[in-house]
Amino acid sequence: MQAARARLQLSQASIDDARLNLNFTEVKAPISGRVGRDLVNPGNLINGGSANATLLTTVVSISPIHFYFQGSESDLLRYTRLNQGGSRKSSRDESNPVMVRLQDEEIFEHPGKMDFVNNEIDQSTGTIEGRAILDNEDGVLEPGMFGRMRLLGSDKHSAILIPDRLIQTNQTVKFVYTMDNDSIVRATNVTLGEIYAKNYRIIEEGLTTDDRLVLSNLQRLSADMKVSPESKPFTFEGDEPDIETNPNLLNTQN
Repeated sequence: MQAARARLQLSQASIDDARLNLNFTEVKAPISGRVGRDLVNPGNLINGGSANATLLTTVVSISPIHFYFQGSESDLLRYTRLNQGGSRKSSRDESNPVMVRLQDEEIFEHPGKMDFVNNEIDQSTGTIEGRAILDNEDGVLEPGMFGRMRLLGSDKHSAILIPDRLIQTNQTVKFVYTMDNDSIVRATNVTLGEIYAKNYRIIEEGLTTDDRLVLSNLQRLSADMKVSPESKPFTFEGDEPDIETNPNLLNTQN
C-alpha cells in the first residue's frame, strides 16, 4: 500500500511539473502599459532562466508615469529647513504637488505629486534623486522624454497677482505706478515673485489689497503727477488664470 501511494505521489508530481511547464509558455507582464516591438519571432530558440534569458519585448507604463529628477544639495537643505520650520512638510512624508513642462511648452501645465526621495546624496554629482508621479491620461508624456519640473516651496497662501506689463524698471529697482486718494501717482517699489499664466506676476512685497494700480498710459506717467483717473472693472488679459486649482491662492487687484 505504501509503495502504491508513493507511485501515486510520483505521478501527481509529474502532473504538477507538466502543468508548471505549460504555464511557462505564457508570458504575463507584471504591469499594464504600451508594448514595444517583438524581438523574437515564432520558431526562434529562446533561453529561459535569469542569467541568459532571451528578451522578448519591452513594456512601459504610460498612465500613471514616473518623472525622475535630480535636486542639488542646496535645494535639499532649503526644503529641509522649511520642514523644520513647519512651513512645508517634507516630500518624504507628504505628496507635495509638482508641475512639469516639456521642451516645446512655455508654462508648467502637467500636474503631479511627489512619491519618492532617495536616501542619500550622490557624492560624484552632489545631487539627490527624487521622483514624481503624473496621471498622464492624455498620453502626452512619453517614457524617455526630457522635461523641467517645479516643486512648490510653500504651503497655500494668499498673494497679490498683477499683470506683468505694469512692472517698470529703474536700474535694478522694480516698481509699479499706484495712485493715492488725491489722485497723485506714486512709484511703489515691489519685490517680484514667479510668473503665472504667462501674463501675470506674483508680488511678494510692496503692495496691499488696498492699493490702486494705474493700468494704462504708463509711458506718460511720472511720480508725483496728478491725474484724472477713470475706474473700470479689471479684465484678464488672454487666458483667465485658473485660480481655484492653482497651488497658491491668488488675489487680483482692480
